[in-house]
Amino acid sequence: MQLIKCTKKLLDELQQKPPSKVPQANNLGSWHTNIFLVEKRKCALVTKDLTLYAMFIPCLTKADFKAFHPVFGQNLLKNHLASRTLLVRFFQFFLIGSVLLLTGCAHFASQPMEVLSYVGHSTSHKNLFVFVRGLGGSNRSFAEEGMVEATWQRGIDFDMVAPNSHFAYYSERTLIERLRQDVILPAKQKGYTKIWLVGPSMGGLGSLLYVREHPEDIDGICLISPFLGDEEIIDEINDQGGLGHWKPGDYSPDEDWQRMLWHWIKADVEGQNTPPIYLGYGNDDMYGKAQRLLVTALPESHISRLDGGHDYETFKALWLNFLERDVYLNP
Repeated sequence: MQLIKCTKKLLDELQQKPPSKVPQANNLGSWHTNIFLVEKRKCALVTKDLTLYAMFIPCLTKADFKAFHPVFGQNLLKNHLASRTLLVRFFQFFLIGSVLLLTGCAHFASQPMEVLSYVGHSTSHKNLFVFVRGLGGSNRSFAEEGMVEATWQRGIDFDMVAPNSHFAYYSERTLIERLRQDVILPAKQKGYTKIWLVGPSMGGLGSLLYVREHPEDIDGICLISPFLGDEEIIDEINDQGGLGHWKPGDYSPDEDWQRMLWHWIKADVEGQNTPPIYLGYGNDDMYGKAQRLLVTALPESHISRLDGGHDYETFKALWLNFLERDVYLNP
C-alpha cells in the first residue's frame, strides 16, 4: 500500500509503534502526515514527499484512525474526481506522473493494461471472475489476501484475472476502454462465455461504470464495500426522499460523474435493466451511507451485510459469503 510516515502524535492516535524496518511504498508513493485540531476536531495534513502535493482530511473519527490507509486513499480519490479544474490537472501531471515514472511506467496508464491470471488446472475455462482493484493495495492483493485460493478451495469452476486498474486509469478516463480492450474482449476470444466483475472499494465504482457502458459484456457484478461518491450527493438524494423521488436535474456527465452514476442507478439498476448486481458491505464501513442507499435499488436477496469496516479482512469475508450463494453459476 502507500507508505504514510507519521509524526509521534499520529502514531499515538493510531496506537502503533514505529516499524523496525521501513516498508516499501506502492505506486502511490510515500507521504508525511501530521494531525492537529481545528475547532476541537481532529484533522490531518498529508504531504507527498516527492512533489509536496498536500491534502487536508478534516474531522477524523476513531473509526477513521482504525482504517487510516483506506481513509487516505478514498480522500485522495474524492479530491481528484470532485472536479476537473486546473489544479486537478496539475495534480494529475505531477503527482501521478512522477510516481509512475519512478516505478518504471512510461505512461500515466499503460496500454495494454497489466493483467495477472489465475487459471485452474481442472476448470472448464468457460467462466471468469475479473477482480477490479481498489485504490489501496494492488492487483496482487486478491491473491495475497487469500481470495484467489479461497475460490479454488471451494472447487468453483471459474478462472480469475486481476487487471492493474489503478487510479491513473480513472484519472485519464481510460478505465472502461482498457478493461474492454485488454481484459473482457480477449477473454471472450479465448472462449469464456460467463464473465463476472468483482469490485471492492474503488473497484466497485469502476465495475458499475463499465456495466453502464457495456452491459452486454458482463453476466453479473459482485460489489464489495464499494465507494459510490461523496456524502453531498448521497445527502441530496436522501433529503428528497430517496432514489424514487430524487430529481437529478440538468448536468454534464463529463463534469459531474457522481450525478451521472446515481442517475443511471435510479433509471437502470433500480429498474433491473442491468446484469444482476450483488452488494456486500460491513456494518461499520465508512461509506455505509452510500451503500445503504444502493440497497434501496436492489432486491433484498442481493444484499449481504456483516460486522466489519472498510478493510481486506471484511472484503474477504464478504467474498466468501458471495461464493457460498452460487448465484454466479446461474445461466
